[in-house]
Amino acid sequence: MQGGTAFMRGFESPSLPPGVRLVGDPTDWNCALVIRPDSPACDVREALNATRLVGLEPLTEEEHEPEFLDDGSVRLWLVPTSPDDPFNEPPATA
Repeated sequence: MQGGTAFMRGFESPSLPPGVRLVGDPTDWNCALVIRPDSPACDVREALNATRLVGLEPLTEEEHEPEFLDDGSVRLWLVPTSPDDPFNEPPATA
């Protein structure tokens, strides 16, 4: 999912540097960044800043450690930055 693709209600997927992907289904609170091992630190910082712009941030290591995938990539799980559920539609007004 990269820039221009509908990502979640009211948001567009952030444009991410090469080697970094945003994966998952935000409606199930199942989002992660998958980072290739050859990604420079500046690209990872850029990707983290982009996810914050759409209301997501990585879990802390105490909450969930990064996962190492078979291809050497690292998966960082993301959660909403707001205590409100950003995936809920606003209530209908009568």
